[in-house]
Amino acid sequence: MKKPSIKTIVLLAIVGLQIIAASLIISVSYISSERAVMGQSRQLMVENVEHTIRHTQNLLQPAEAMLNVSRNLFESSILKPHDRLTVERYFFEQLAASPELSGLYYGDKNGNFLFVSRSSAVKGAAFRTKIISRSNGQTGAMLVFRDEAFKKIESRYDMDDTYDPRERPWYSRAVEADDIIWADPYIFYSSQKPGITVAAPVNDTEGTLTGVLGIDLEIATLADFLADLNITDNSAALLLAGNGDVIARSDAIDIRTHREEDASRLRFFKIDEIGDPVARASLRALGGEQSAVDFSKRHFTSFNVGGNAYGAAFIPMKLRNLEWSVAVYTPELDILGEIVSSRHMAIALAIGIAIIAILIGWAVSHAIVRPMKALSSFADEIGQGKRPDPGSLPNSLAEVERVSQAFRRLTRWLEDYRTKNDALNRKLLLWSRELEVRVEERTAAMRDANAQLRLEITERAEAERKLAVEIDRHRSTSNDLKRSLRETHEASQAKSRFLSNMSHELRTPLNAIIGFSQMLRGHAGNIKDEQKTEYAGYILSSGERLLKLINEVLDLAQVETGRMLLSIESVAPKAIITRVIAETSIIARQHAITLIDETPDAKLPEVSADAARMTQCLVNLMANAIKYNRPGGSVKITAKRAGTMMRIAVTDTGCGIPLERQSEVFETFNRLGAEDTTVEGNGVGLSLTKEYIEKMGGSVGFDSVENIGSTFWFDLPCRAWSDDTGAILDQRAI
Repeated sequence: MKKPSIKTIVLLAIVGLQIIAASLIISVSYISSERAVMGQSRQLMVENVEHTIRHTQNLLQPAEAMLNVSRNLFESSILKPHDRLTVERYFFEQLAASPELSGLYYGDKNGNFLFVSRSSAVKGAAFRTKIISRSNGQTGAMLVFRDEAFKKIESRYDMDDTYDPRERPWYSRAVEADDIIWADPYIFYSSQKPGITVAAPVNDTEGTLTGVLGIDLEIATLADFLADLNITDNSAALLLAGNGDVIARSDAIDIRTHREEDASRLRFFKIDEIGDPVARASLRALGGEQSAVDFSKRHFTSFNVGGNAYGAAFIPMKLRNLEWSVAVYTPELDILGEIVSSRHMAIALAIGIAIIAILIGWAVSHAIVRPMKALSSFADEIGQGKRPDPGSLPNSLAEVERVSQAFRRLTRWLEDYRTKNDALNRKLLLWSRELEVRVEERTAAMRDANAQLRLEITERAEAERKLAVEIDRHRSTSNDLKRSLRETHEASQAKSRFLSNMSHELRTPLNAIIGFSQMLRGHAGNIKDEQKTEYAGYILSSGERLLKLINEVLDLAQVETGRMLLSIESVAPKAIITRVIAETSIIARQHAITLIDETPDAKLPEVSADAARMTQCLVNLMANAIKYNRPGGSVKITAKRAGTMMRIAVTDTGCGIPLERQSEVFETFNRLGAEDTTVEGNGVGLSLTKEYIEKMGGSVGFDSVENIGSTFWFDLPCRAWSDDTGAILDQRAI
């Protein structure tokens, strides 16, 4: 008869014990599982809500910190409200560095407003600047679109925009609190997306209010965060404002609806207005009416919807004046469903496993314990150096018999091992002595080789270091030489162009002066008085032309070296225009050109400019419009305010500028081919005009259509925008 296998017995024992253990665990956990799982459900909801609160605070607090830093910059006069370009660039840099922000703005106590926000309404633009200015009872708005490098893409004016920041809640609440405040969430007017505003008052050094600074944030990312919460498959989460508005949901359903009083505007849904019956039931479980629930306290509740039981948690969060609440609700079957369905099966399985365990335990103890004790005793004697009798080993089981045979072979092997081990020990002693001698010899040789190798490595490293130094010196010298050659070549080309143009322009009036002077000296007796007067006029006009050319070259040199000063003051543009028209009327009559003044008779706003340089710029534009016009043509001058700038434009009926050469208009000494004609000029006037106007805070531009005419214009800032105190002069170095 085949003996039973230990493997079979042990396998049965292990399986039985595992089943018994599982039955015991199921039986014990059944008593407390439902309560424990429900407690875990509540804890899971609380952890997810608190995680949502931390995420929301992490979204809002950096904006509050940025607002506080910006307010300090305004109050310490590092940022000045009237320095619009600097403030605009600062707002632009903050938006570029903080993608969670949607807009920064500043409104002062006079109703002026500057707002930088993200916008893709214009192709190529990423940001939009809105500027509201109020002066002399007039309101104007300018929109500037810029790309991600702050380069202006487009600008436009909207004189019908009557936006007043002083009438907005964020302004009035910040002024009333005299501290940083968070406005209630609302739907942004431009993007129609949910958002929130943080605002703070700005005071001067005497503590007087000058305006309010604000930051807009879109809170749409909170809905994405709620959707990623891992509670259960059928759970949902809501973010509620202090008044019960639903400002974010974990599902993709819209939270906005039209206002009753104005269908063109949107508002948030209330929690009892959304189409989720479970959310409405959770509100009824708290008190029935939304107005009766205190969302500033924690609430835990349970309720039934459609025969299914739910659990819900409402936990408040607070940040300054913000009092929001996060709500989570979960079906109880998501947590307890499997426990209920497997309850009876677990009981029956545990009873059956208990019976099997008793039988298996008895068989294992009877079949294994006795022969294993005999084997253990035999092994102990061998370990003590004794020589037990192999005939006493047990053989009741197949595996035990094989182990006994192994012990017998082990006993015989130990005897042979002792004999061979003694012989090997003797040989090993001899080999170890010989090895020690060889190791000492090899060690000495390696020591000498290592010393030589270290010396060679040191010498090579020093050589490589010197080579690297020489390579760096050569590379630096080569780069400096290339840069010097390039700069020298460019300077030589510029000098050649300058000398070529100047030699031609200087030679023409000098030849006239010399020629008419020789005629006066050589034929003094034969020249009539009227001829003398005519020749003297030619000499005078040539001299004046030569003097003007020299002055323009000197002015250009002063501009390029930064030594020319501008005297910025309040200038009446109408007076400048009248004077320039009078000065250019003579040359206009000589060319049969009609001058048309379309500037309004009413008083134009004063501008911030250097009166002399402004006059020179307008004279340059008028002179060009006359010289490059058609015989019998006309020149029209206009002046019009556009927002905070005054635009003065000169329009001629000349031949226009070819499209392919319009990019060269403001290059110094470039006359666009006119140097081959009889029209006087040196190509300096327009480049000087551009430099002067830009240094006075303005800009220069033109529009030209070939064979029809050209319009050249420049913009200067109106005085009302530059300084509320009306003050004065300011010396600026170019």
